Amino acid sequence: MHEAVASNRRRRAGSTGQSDPLAGHAEPLDSASAGSPRRFVVTLLATALGTIAAVFFVNVLVDPYGTVGTNLLASGVPRDPSTKAALIKQLGSPPQLVVLGSSRSLKVQPSYLHRLTGDTVFNAGVRDATPVEEYALIHFIHDRFPGAGIHWLWLLDVEAFRSDTISPELLDSADLAPYVSRTDRLTSRFKGIVDLLSWRALEDSLSAIRASGHSSQPPLSGADMTARRIQHLIARSDGFAPDGFYTRVDYDWNKGMRKYEAMYGDGTLYTHLHSLPKTYLERALADLNRWGEAPVIVLTPMHPELKRELAPVGWAARHRELVSYLHELRARFRFRFLDFTSVRSFGGTPGGFYDPVHMREPNLHRMLSAIARRAGDAL
Repeated sequence: MHEAVASNRRRRAGSTGQSDPLAGHAEPLDSASAGSPRRFVVTLLATALGTIAAVFFVNVLVDPYGTVGTNLLASGVPRDPSTKAALIKQLGSPPQLVVLGSSRSLKVQPSYLHRLTGDTVFNAGVRDATPVEEYALIHFIHDRFPGAGIHWLWLLDVEAFRSDTISPELLDSADLAPYVSRTDRLTSRFKGIVDLLSWRALEDSLSAIRASGHSSQPPLSGADMTARRIQHLIARSDGFAPDGFYTRVDYDWNKGMRKYEAMYGDGTLYTHLHSLPKTYLERALADLNRWGEAPVIVLTPMHPELKRELAPVGWAARHRELVSYLHELRARFRFRFLDFTSVRSFGGTPGGFYDPVHMREPNLHRMLSAIARRAGDAL
């Protein structure tokens, strides 16, 4: 009877083309084939993680942006704070007037301010400066020339308060970085480490290696566009006169527009004044007042076309917030404040710009003359 049941099962399996699960004759599962997708995924992930680790390792060693502070190679990007600190150390006597500010201040001619005020002038402006850089420069100059009784003209941008991190350029300066608190330095280093995971950082690391001997090497081939970009930045950092004046003219209207459009985006990027630059602004004012000095703070202009574009996506709101904040600070600190964010406020013209934020000499002279008239003996 059992043999008959088994026979019937075999006949049914043959007629349907299916194996009888009870027949005990199913093909064994290929365990190696089943494991292949898993091994492939594991291998792929391991390769990807290894590649990322290698990229990160190279970028940490080269440190193309000065983020980590290894400084094993000379960085390929300009370091305005280090350059200005070196120029300050070369001064034989203290300046009577120091100009602070971002790249918008770099074309302020100390010789013209000397004609206006009679003071010897040093331009301590650095690209993309915030109150953190200015705080460090103020203290470096004060320690270099203690008790000198220096006047300070601080050209401040609305955009100087858009970030709560410290620039790698400042962190990379052995002269200026120690003036920033250790906690703030470590926090900014940590935030900047994320940038070292990118392929772009690896490209800049390799370019920094190639460009590290730029002073004695012939120009790089046109095919190496990244290295050429690095060498262009190095050339920009070499364009300072002994009095801090920036001698080069290398502005680009379209590039400037894109830069500021990216800062504000669609109105969701720069939504408030950040606390770190506000903290260092207040510290700087407190120390200057303690030394018997009251700076002149001037909000700098931008081209009317750029201001019209950025006003509805945050610039107008940040401008109002900054003006209100500075007025509040006047109850606690001594300083003169002038709002020259409009070129009309000092008799400037829209045609007097190299690009959307950097003014040509006629506009700068009009602004400086208006500052001298309004500030009086503060300069």
